Amino acid sequence: MLLDVELLVKYRFIDRAISTLEYALQFYPKNVALREKLCEICIDNNLVEKAAEHLVALSTIYAENGDLEQANSYLVQAKALSPHASSIVARVEALRRVAVRSRIAAEPQPQDQSIKVLAGDLSSISLFDVIQIIENSRLNCVLNIESDKSVGQIYFNSGQIADARIEDLCGNAAFRQFCQLEGGRFEVERSFVEFKQTITAPNNTNLILDMLREIDEERRDRGLF
Repeated sequence: MLLDVELLVKYRFIDRAISTLEYALQFYPKNVALREKLCEICIDNNLVEKAAEHLVALSTIYAENGDLEQANSYLVQAKALSPHASSIVARVEALRRVAVRSRIAAEPQPQDQSIKVLAGDLSSISLFDVIQIIENSRLNCVLNIESDKSVGQIYFNSGQIADARIEDLCGNAAFRQFCQLEGGRFEVERSFVEFKQTITAPNNTNLILDMLREIDEERRDRGLF
């Protein structure tokens, strides 16, 4: 496939080379080599919007595999090519503001040891973006959150929310409180044990949407809209 594309590019059949790669990506959307080649061709031929689109796709692939550094690198390249694309800018800022405090050690760690892997400010990156990063990285971890009004934790098993605790609340009631936060600081600590599952939902997105829906309905009933 890539050899055929190289020949098409050599003889200046650029549109055909691009369509060949795009056709292949319909069947192998997470093939890094195909996307990188497509980006290279688009950049060489000044097709900046198309190149930016596939750079974002590459970023997503690396984020899903937990490689946030490479994911950020591709987003930065996409932003350089298409600086006014709001979706790209938002994703660059979200990853840029997450401070990577320490890399996960390659050697096996004691069962009771935790490692800080992320930290940041919830006024710069939303809680839901942090949850998505954790989900994409499939981490067992504790998300510690501290705001002016409260301090608490959200617990994750393989990137999925397992439990939440804030003051005297736990489970769904605690997570609902977190969904209403507008600022604060967060730290993510990698865990080498799984947590008790007190929150059950098909996935994090469904859980978040259900909570936001409940919050909206309660505010509507109280006449706050």
